Amino acid sequence: MSGAAEPSSRQITSQGADIAEGNQCTAGFAYIGGGNCQDVRCEYNSSGFNALGHDSLIAGKKDSTGKDVWGCKYNWWMGSGVLRLTGGITRTSLNKDCPIGEPELGYNNTCQTSGKK
Repeated sequence: MSGAAEPSSRQITSQGADIAEGNQCTAGFAYIGGGNCQDVRCEYNSSGFNALGHDSLIAGKKDSTGKDVWGCKYNWWMGSGVLRLTGGITRTSLNKDCPIGEPELGYNNTCQTSGKK
């Protein structure tokens, strides 16, 4: 009540919804942005034809050595598989052996695009 202004303290808490905190996804998961990863699966159709094709976020990705990042094994009964992002979403984690930073979309980690293995 003396008229002197009390310093205010304000704390902002981020829940990480849009912050990438790691540089690697769980094995078999692809980075989809915002610190999130999603499971990559092969979908097979008994007719051997899938009009939609591969999911565009993961199709045709090659690592720094030119090797395919994602692929489906040919099934002699079901034909060629189609790459799909499916299931739940997980958060990225930190791999000290890979460069710090956010993975590129569709890749598993920053090592795949940096040339560092």
